[in-house]
Amino acid sequence: MTITELLGNELIIGPRIEPSSLLVYLVKYEGSDHILKVSRKNDLFDLDQMKTEQRILEACEDLKGITHLVKKYDLSKSEDYETALLKEYVAGSDLARKQRPLLPHLKEELKRTILRLHQRRVAGLELTPENVVVSSDEREVKIVDFGSGSIFSQEQENELKYWVERDYFNLQCLVKRMQRTF
Repeated sequence: MTITELLGNELIIGPRIEPSSLLVYLVKYEGSDHILKVSRKNDLFDLDQMKTEQRILEACEDLKGITHLVKKYDLSKSEDYETALLKEYVAGSDLARKQRPLLPHLKEELKRTILRLHQRRVAGLELTPENVVVSSDEREVKIVDFGSGSIFSQEQENELKYWVERDYFNLQCLVKRMQRTF
């Protein structure tokens, strides 16, 4: 059964947009562009990343500076797929495709977003150029992928501190990389 058959007429499936083991599509939902991430049934790594991303997005649903979860689909009755997440689409370009350094107000917004995530005990972010998108008008910057992150409990304070430090180091590397690129 195809993804379109599994999800019915609710979505208009567009092209696959990311070469990874996860299936990532640009789709139309209620007339607007969205991202659909689909995990295959037997890929335990992808299933774990999808569950992690779902937990983080649900815990941070009111947070500015991140993409948001719109809907979750249970595809477990199919032979090939397990779950799908429908996320908002951020119009613009990821930092990997951006043709100039990150503007100062966007750097500050990104730092604030990371701080707010850390305040919710979310860390271990994969802060790569592909996972940070700048809006077309360069007014907003959003983190769009959370599959590598974690939500840390009170008992995991030392691990949280380690990953918070690492996130800020990765942010510095990301900003420097954007300055050197051009």
